[in-house]
Amino acid sequence: MARFQVPYKPHIKNLDPKLATAMDEVERAINSQADQGNTDPTGAQQAAPSPISRMSVTEADGFHDIQIVDNAPAYRGINYFAYYSRTQDFQNAHKIDMGASQNHRVYLGAGPYYWKSNHAYPSSPPSTDVYHGGSTPQPVGSGTHVGPAMQSTQGTAAFGTATYRNSSTPPIRK
Repeated sequence: MARFQVPYKPHIKNLDPKLATAMDEVERAINSQADQGNTDPTGAQQAAPSPISRMSVTEADGFHDIQIVDNAPAYRGINYFAYYSRTQDFQNAHKIDMGASQNHRVYLGAGPYYWKSNHAYPSSPPSTDVYHGGSTPQPVGSGTHVGPAMQSTQGTAAFGTATYRNSSTPPIRK
């Protein structure tokens, strides 16, 4: 990760050593905040994190119990996502934002569902998808689907390169 550096510090130090000391503190504060928030103080996008180790989903009585195992190095700010679909190709996958949690339970009713997961930092694209069942997604659950058909997906990108909601205008802060 890049570090923020006050430009022209040697020149500032020659002109005013006290101002240079103050700028050192500003630099230290910005870099400390970036470290704690796992962001790049220069605004560069982070690389996607390493893929999670595996995903496991069990089902009973329509309840799906999700477990994400992640043995890769991770830093503050990582968010986990689970996606489920009625089809193996995930054409209409729905996303569950699990935040920092690696476990979740959701009631979907009867019927087989396919699952995948990934994770991302606020300023990174998502990691490579990992499927329940390995490289070929395996269904979880059985029986005939109940309830209404799944509505069309309204954005499943984690963070980073999502085209929806991106704006060149930053939010207004008070």
